[in-house]
Amino acid sequence: MNNRKNKNTECNIEVIDNYLSVELHDKIKSTLMGLDFSWYLQKYKVGEGLIEKAPLKDPRIDFQFTHIFYRNFSPQSSYFDLILPILYKLKPNALLRIKANLTTYTDTIMPFHYHVDNPDNVKCKTAIYYVNTTNGPTIFETGEKIECVENRIVIFDSTLKHTGTTHTDEKVRCVLNFNYYD
Repeated sequence: MNNRKNKNTECNIEVIDNYLSVELHDKIKSTLMGLDFSWYLQKYKVGEGLIEKAPLKDPRIDFQFTHIFYRNFSPQSSYFDLILPILYKLKPNALLRIKANLTTYTDTIMPFHYHVDNPDNVKCKTAIYYVNTTNGPTIFETGEKIECVENRIVIFDSTLKHTGTTHTDEKVRCVLNFNYYD
């Protein structure tokens, strides 16, 4: 079993493999990728008008499906308890937002637009939990590239600009995105 835990001190990026037990991870994966889970179409991956600045520049693929678990100081989903095992391990002092992102495959891998999740909250953390494995990495403006491996989490300062990418090897790419105060 690979229990990789790496921390890039220069960029303050921490990568932890096998973050949850197999049983807990499988429960999250089977729920989020199951037939009964509710996903909502977002017409833009990062934000309206940003696609022109992104390398892919194709408005046909500038979309994603999301599910909001937490925002506006309260749970927003009946599935909130599903993600509690991740929260117990992150040990946040306060939550800002938690959401799931689901993107569909493309013929080539293309990055979206570099961004920060919470530009007004400079002292918070972002954590990305990979629900399934795809060849669509998360890329940081600093040059770091984190492969999308299921049951992996990457934790970093929210001031680091990053982007997801499209993927070519699976039908969908599913991640959980946590924004919180440490």
